[in-house]
Amino acid sequence: MTNKWIQKFLSNKPSFEIVMFWGILGSCWLTTLVSAIYSAVEHVSTPAVIGCFLACLFFSILGSIAFLTKKYKASYFVMCIGLCTFIVCPLFFFFGGFKCGMLLYCMASVLICSLYSQFRGRVILVSYAVILFLVLFAYAWEHPEASTQVSPDYTIRDIMTSFIILSGLMFAIVSYLLQAYYQERCTKDELIQQLNFYSSHDPLTSLHNRRYFIDYLKEKILPSPQNFFIFMYDVDHFKKLNDNYGHLFGDKVLARIGETAQAFCLEPGEIAVRYGGEEFIQVIVATDMERAFAKAEAFRNSVSSISLAEEPSATVHISGGLIECFDPKFVSHDQMLSAVDALLYLAKTNGRNKIVH
Repeated sequence: MTNKWIQKFLSNKPSFEIVMFWGILGSCWLTTLVSAIYSAVEHVSTPAVIGCFLACLFFSILGSIAFLTKKYKASYFVMCIGLCTFIVCPLFFFFGGFKCGMLLYCMASVLICSLYSQFRGRVILVSYAVILFLVLFAYAWEHPEASTQVSPDYTIRDIMTSFIILSGLMFAIVSYLLQAYYQERCTKDELIQQLNFYSSHDPLTSLHNRRYFIDYLKEKILPSPQNFFIFMYDVDHFKKLNDNYGHLFGDKVLARIGETAQAFCLEPGEIAVRYGGEEFIQVIVATDMERAFAKAEAFRNSVSSISLAEEPSATVHISGGLIECFDPKFVSHDQMLSAVDALLYLAKTNGRNKIVH
């Protein structure tokens, strides 16, 4: 239950950096609490017990401040400085100097400093920790009387206990960081996939968008136009549909047309495009105009049979123009689009609900 609560808490944080802060802070808090209890049970020394409880209090206060201020980067920096200076160094002497497991905690502190997000701050923290601990070791070596005197039995127990605690600490930190990184990586990958999709697709109909079609026209059709036809069409009296039934209904009409258009892309090279507003384009592959026109007519009839449950009495019709891309007069994509647009306009002015080619 506790593990699930921690995972839920961490998963709600907005960035990997914040997850890392809470994961390390929580692990340090738990480690100092366990060390305080262990020191009291082992009767190490009163300063050691008090020091561990104060360290636990330090992490509790820092966590509260970070939660209230949301300044996680500064809080992480303060945590590293406080851990190395006011926690590890005094406890090194309280627990017996070189005869205890605090050497392992010194190395763990350097590791925690090395996880700071910004490079410059990371260099400062690691350099500070390394220099501080080298001075600490030199002083403890020259002044062994400064450290609490402990028995050999205590030394081996403390080293083994410290090793077990730190192994669990490192495992917890690495596990949560890897999990947080994986979640963030998956989220970013999904976002990138969505951005890539919507850069070439219309969000309402999921059809290709105008930019994709222009590139497709230039790169795919113009170099080899044989058997390609462009069918441009739009919805008849679409404004009246919006006025009579609402814009939400109009969006549903466009979405249904998009589904129908996509279903008609059966041959390799055929694509459906939402060109803009209620205007669409079908790239049709056929051997001649007669077959291409038959496909366009079949599509027009399918659109005419669209019925939405919200407004079953509403009728949907389209008008369109159809051109063959391999006509010698078309030397650019602009000429193709102008020609098919002119045919679409002709269909609109000649009664609508028809295709002109």
